[in-house]
Amino acid sequence: MSATSNSKLAGVLEWLENNSFWNSELLEVRESPIGGVGVFWKLGPDADEENDNLLLRIPKSAVLSPKNSFIYPLLMDYECEEPTVDLTYGMHAIVITFIYEYSMGKLSPWFQYLDSFDIESDESAVPFCLWNKEDNACLYNSEVDLLNMLDLAELIVFMMECARFAHMNAQYVNIPDVLKLDPEAELEDIQIKYEDKLLQFGRCVQAVISRAFTVDKYLGLSLVPGADLFNHLSPIITDDALEERENVHFECDDDDELCEECGEIGCAHLDDEDEDDAELEELDEIEEDEVVEEIEEIEEGEEGEGESEVEVEEEGNGGEANVTLDFLMESDVELDASSESLDSDDEEDDSSSVTESIEDEEVEKKEEKTTITMEDIEELEMSGAETEHDDEEVSTLSLSEDERENEKEGGESEEEEEEEEDEQEHGDGANADLVQELSNSSKCCDIILTRPPSKEFNYELFNTYGNNLANAYLLQRYGFVSPNNPNTTCLLSVQMFSYLKKEKLNKKKRVQLDTKLEWYEEVGFDVVNELVLSALSADHDHEHDHDHDHEGENENCDDKCGDECGDGCGDGCGDGCGDGCGDGCGDGCGDGDEEIETPESWQLSPRISYDGTPTEQTIALVRLLLMPFKVFFYKLAVASSDRKLIRRVSHYLLEGDVTNEEKKILSGWVKGRLARYKESNATGERARLARELVKEEKGVLHRALEVLET
Repeated sequence: MSATSNSKLAGVLEWLENNSFWNSELLEVRESPIGGVGVFWKLGPDADEENDNLLLRIPKSAVLSPKNSFIYPLLMDYECEEPTVDLTYGMHAIVITFIYEYSMGKLSPWFQYLDSFDIESDESAVPFCLWNKEDNACLYNSEVDLLNMLDLAELIVFMMECARFAHMNAQYVNIPDVLKLDPEAELEDIQIKYEDKLLQFGRCVQAVISRAFTVDKYLGLSLVPGADLFNHLSPIITDDALEERENVHFECDDDDELCEECGEIGCAHLDDEDEDDAELEELDEIEEDEVVEEIEEIEEGEEGEGESEVEVEEEGNGGEANVTLDFLMESDVELDASSESLDSDDEEDDSSSVTESIEDEEVEKKEEKTTITMEDIEELEMSGAETEHDDEEVSTLSLSEDERENEKEGGESEEEEEEEEDEQEHGDGANADLVQELSNSSKCCDIILTRPPSKEFNYELFNTYGNNLANAYLLQRYGFVSPNNPNTTCLLSVQMFSYLKKEKLNKKKRVQLDTKLEWYEEVGFDVVNELVLSALSADHDHEHDHDHDHEGENENCDDKCGDECGDGCGDGCGDGCGDGCGDGCGDGCGDGDEEIETPESWQLSPRISYDGTPTEQTIALVRLLLMPFKVFFYKLAVASSDRKLIRRVSHYLLEGDVTNEEKKILSGWVKGRLARYKESNATGERARLARELVKEEKGVLHRALEVLET
């Protein structure tokens, strides 16, 4: 839900009026039934007659980012002692920027906006790691627990780095109260000695995580006033498909030509980068040729050699023991010849291979429809002001016939002269600068209407904080759980490792298993992810093409969509905000489709999907564990080319139905996960949210047992 304080809402709206375009003719901000405040469509069931889809436009210069803050030069000059903390970019940078701007009070340009942050009194808005033991006990064995979100060490390390920065720069700017602590204190003493400040620091972190948007590759994670007023609505499953339900989309121009150093498009820095890239490419080509020559020499030397000399080293009790490859092979296993046909097909027709490198998706930039109704912007657009609008965009902001005629004559009417004198008298130069900025969409962030609001939610307009966010992340960043969230999955890593340790393996089997896992970590897992991503991308493209074909069947479709949502068949492609710490809100100003995420490592790959089915990566891992070593070695480990390797990985690890033996292993892992949950007597809102989270996860696991035991 929106974290803006209702009592300070008037100040936020006043700030928006003075620093942005907020479409108050269509929007109303008031208390929301789902909690906090929300943004509502003033017209109720009616669409806007002027088809005005622009709800908010704010200049990038007005968003609160590290690079827009007075503190940024000091951040750039500071060298962090902790290598895991970066105060110049990302979540760490925007958090410390917020702390300093908040501490400036009314001296900060963002005071009215920051004053609406309910940091002092909101007891619930703190990271999990600062919850009390009773509340945290409710999260035992949950995704929050398994993903290490309860660990306090990372927060303390970050806080201490901020404190060191504050003390080092105390001669230039006053130290914020929350950072007035001994920067040399031992980490283990912080929680006791500075408990209140740690709690306050945690609230600052939570306030930023719950509001931050990714603006562009120059500004990065930023706080965008107005954009964080919209509440979140999770997707649902409809007819076995994911249905996104948000009404608005956050958009920012993040052009490929945008310079990451200065934020301008087509600047001199980019020319320098192109020259450097050209030099690097030449060096890469030279090095690649040398590597190819070395490989050819090695392959020539290996031709005709036998296979019995291959050795696997194992560390034993008495030192190192050499295990020959023949010793590891099963004598009763015959190699399947089915993959040979895959290899021959591969040689005959490279174009049909699934091993083609995944092509970069071409992102179609939607033609922006600007329908700003502010009279001053319209006048500026057509009076010859220098902007970067497309001709089609400028044409939508036209002057009256009388005004154009007056321009041709080169004169000014008495009324215009009076307006100019009035502007000079009242000092409206700042407003003119704002109008100038708002007229250039490439230097602004927009909230666009993509789908009309529904009566079901009393015509409240929703954004999405991430259509792919599971409840663990929604609770971590925004403090709520979404019932029946289709992104909920359950990790089985603990059970997988327990299975590997409990297996009674002799020396030979243990070496076989270690060899498989080492290959999977270094080679196989990346190949599996590539194949899974390729298949998902192909399915997505097929569905997208099918949707467009279907729309083409109805010649009135465009008109219908225009009536319903105002910008064609708006697909509601908003990403919302938020990716928490680390790279933060990478979902921020998405360009249409959210990225398909894959597990970070094979250790985190065993998962059950929302519908109870094991993921492709989970199936691949189990099949690798069960695969005879002889098949693994000759079909996967020593594949003669990448193309053959990927074909064989697809054939042996991903294709075909799940066998009974595989189901038995997976079923055991699921039961093990279910058995680890514990009951807690804790009460209160935190405990309620934790139990709701666990309830959703248990539902996934029980569905998995139904799938695996049929």
